[in-house]
Amino acid sequence: LVDIGLGDDEDAGFDICNQLRARSQTLPIVFLTARDEEYDQISGVRFGADDYQIKTTPTHMVIMRIQALLRRVEAFKSANQDQGEIVNGRLSINADCMQVKWQEKVINLTVTEFWMVKSLTDRIGQVKTKDQLREAASTVVEDNTITAHIRRIRNKFLAVDKDFDQIETVTATGYRWKKEA
Repeated sequence: LVDIGLGDDEDAGFDICNQLRARSQTLPIVFLTARDEEYDQISGVRFGADDYQIKTTPTHMVIMRIQALLRRVEAFKSANQDQGEIVNGRLSINADCMQVKWQEKVINLTVTEFWMVKSLTDRIGQVKTKDQLREAASTVVEDNTITAHIRRIRNKFLAVDKDFDQIETVTATGYRWKKEA
């Protein structure tokens, strides 16, 4: 759990989140803060947080979200050894080690981002709603947070391949991982 404002530094939590994410792509990070502006929520996700909660959120709801994140980490640790690496064109996903590669280059995704990519690519060409992506990532977040996660995922793939365009936005429905030509 990280707050945004720490001591005299109003944005220290963003820096801490960024540093933690640089050390571990799978560490669950949740902002718990009084700042409820949409801009702050999007910034939190962009800096690598898996969830963003306002301090007025009931304690039991915060605990539920943390438990969901911890379940995903446990699922990673006890992943079925038979899953292995699945290769589809330029994409390869290894659920055992929660690793995604594009053109043989590792894409450093957060836990939430990994499960969203896995969901999008389980059935390539099929549209996934924001609710389905939320469910796949075992998270409870607003629609705009899903949009921010998808934007981050796209940017991470674009950093490896400037021509990446596999994630298609389907207006008023969700997202689709496009079939490669």
